[in-house]
Formats: sequence, structure tokens, C-alpha cells
Amino acid sequence: MTYNIDDKTVGRLITDVGLERLVAALPQRDLRKALDLISMPELAQMINVNYSTLRWHMGEGHLPVPQHRLVRRGYYTREEAEAIAKAWKARN
Repeated sequence: MTYNIDDKTVGRLITDVGLERLVAALPQRDLRKALDLISMPELAQMINVNYSTLRWHMGEGHLPVPQHRLVRRGYYTREEAEAIAKAWKARN
């Protein structure tokens, strides 16, 4: 089903329902794709380390913790992930 929704309608939805509730109602995979977000396991693959190793380096402050959250998971923008990967490869 396709809807023809204009900016005014979207604005009313955000005002009446709230952006957080609207976003929470959308499938997470669609949001990730639309926003081009990289998960922590995907970042671990990019820098060729295990997920647990990535988490350890985050805990030690060697890598930044993701600042973007969808539901309970943290994500990086593609630009952030590429910058982290570049810095990691230069260091190792």
C-alpha cells in the first residue's frame, strides 16, 4: 500500500504521535538501510577483529562507543565507521 503524504501531514504526525514512537514503529532494518548505519558486528568485520575484541577496546577507551541507537543497539554512521577503520588500520 502506498500513501501520498505531504510534509504538513508528516509534521502533524511528529507533533501528535512523537518522533520516537514513529521511529520505534518502523522496522529496524529499514531504518538502518535508510540512514546507512553500521552495526558493531559489522565494524568488527571491517577492522578484522572479533566482536568481543571490539567491545574490549571500546571498554578500554581505545575505540569510540556508538552514539546512534535504534531500539537497544548501537550504530555508527558509515562515515564514523570508515574513520574508525582507517585509524585502526593505521595503528595496527
